[in-house]
Amino acid sequence: MLPELPGIVDRASDGHFHTLTTNRFEERQLALLGPAVRNVQRMSLEEIFVANVMHHREARGQ
Repeated sequence: MLPELPGIVDRASDGHFHTLTTNRFEERQLALLGPAVRNVQRMSLEEIFVANVMHHREARGQ
């Protein structure tokens, strides 16, 4: 189970692998997740835009 982190706009799981999308990345988030973090990927502007639009749609219940 993953801890609650501030700024998470999307979560996806595939078996033991989890992908978290945040709109406010901070190094302390990595400390909260622990040594199991394998990779941090920066998103393109297009990916950021799409993630934000989807998050706002879900928040409004669309």
